Amino acid sequence: MPEQNSSSNLPIEEDIQVIIGRVPSWITRHGTTIIAGCALLLFICALFIKYPESISGKVVISPSKSPVILISQISGWISEIKVEEGQIVSSNQIIAIVANPANTGDILSLKRVVDYLDTCSNLVSRISTIALPNNLQVGDIQPDYLMLFHAINEVKYSAFMDDISKNRTGYSFSQFRDKAKASTRERRGDAIREIATKIANEITKWDRQYVIRTPVSGKLAYFKTVRLNEKIASGEQLFFVAPKVSEFIARAVFPAHKVGKIKQGQLGFIKLNGYPSGEFGTIRATVSQFTNIAVDNLYSCQLTLMRGLTTTKNIQLNVQAEVSGNVDIIISQKSILRRIFEGMMGISMANN
Repeated sequence: MPEQNSSSNLPIEEDIQVIIGRVPSWITRHGTTIIAGCALLLFICALFIKYPESISGKVVISPSKSPVILISQISGWISEIKVEEGQIVSSNQIIAIVANPANTGDILSLKRVVDYLDTCSNLVSRISTIALPNNLQVGDIQPDYLMLFHAINEVKYSAFMDDISKNRTGYSFSQFRDKAKASTRERRGDAIREIATKIANEITKWDRQYVIRTPVSGKLAYFKTVRLNEKIASGEQLFFVAPKVSEFIARAVFPAHKVGKIKQGQLGFIKLNGYPSGEFGTIRATVSQFTNIAVDNLYSCQLTLMRGLTTTKNIQLNVQAEVSGNVDIIISQKSILRRIFEGMMGISMANN
């Protein structure tokens, strides 16, 4: 029996010898080295590859010059429309006129005359160069206008008669008489200037009441359809002018979480609503000013747009009004290894 058992175990021992004596394959011989190399590569990547830490908030971008709304100062009817919708207007340009007793062209002609009288240094001597029509229709200013008209013509007539008198009298008598007349002309000049100042104030009042002007340059748009002879109410919004915008102001708000890490000069990326970042890209900005006072548990900061509204995909966004979106402020650049280490330390400290 023992001999039989010995012979039956012989094949098994031979198989073991074959396995032990066989040379290991390439993967078996170098597996440890490969695993160690991969681990080293991962360690190097985790050490040098940085992953940004950011804080997200809401942002609002506004043009530095907001659109200006033009309203009516009085109830009435639109008698004149000077500019069509979509046209470019200049500062102080007349947009429309509300119906009134005066003729707009006559008012403007009278204004040019009184402005000249108000700034003229030697008024009486230059009265002869002033041509003031006698048939202007200037509404409530008509009495003062007629008074100015007659005062100017009186000075002109007096100067004409003085010239005739000089040719008929002797030199010495004429010289004496000229001194008296000079004083009279000066008084008349002061009276003319006083009337002109009064008219100028009345024209300013008329302009403020009946004229719709734009205080800024830009593109005109209508709030509604505005037609001639259309009735309007006092304070009604009729037009608005959108100035040409070259600069924008960006303000962002953040929750209290991590807000203490926001510092001036940090980089941010803005994603605007209505402009998908995958298609348009993002807007690069930097933190220019930060407020340490919270309002409704939110902290605000001002951002500087590095390239205006040009995105990271070199697309210029055509924004003329206020637009909102989200912003991510990069508060630190840490390697993956450091993040793992800080996470492990945080868990350890929490457990302790």
